[in-house]
Amino acid sequence: MEYKKITLLQGIVVVSDDYIPVDQTKTESSNYAGIVAEKNGTLPHYLVFSDKPISDYSVEDEDGLYELLGNLYPEVAEVRKQEVEAIFEDGIVVNADEWKAAPRMGLFPVREVQDMNSLYFDTGILRDKED
Repeated sequence: MEYKKITLLQGIVVVSDDYIPVDQTKTESSNYAGIVAEKNGTLPHYLVFSDKPISDYSVEDEDGLYELLGNLYPEVAEVRKQEVEAIFEDGIVVNADEWKAAPRMGLFPVREVQDMNSLYFDTGILRDKED
């Protein structure tokens, strides 16, 4: 398998060569990365960069990221239009079948790994090691 290796503030992010890096999300302070994917696999995977851990993203942060991606990639905007909001009644999703069947974007952090043999789903962040 071929990989892309992109420099972060401290280390590099490694992803499969077919992932699309979203350079518009990268800053000089970017030290984290995430993968944006559609749950049914209808879109390519997008590599996004961040100055803070992806796990610290709020719903608003995530929505803003999807909006940016939708402006850059029309196919992302199309998926967003087709997303179905879960409707809860007494703690139960009453539109579960529709919700499960609909396309939906997801954001996942790229994990830190020890070496190229430890990649997680063909991704990883290798940090600079201090001697």
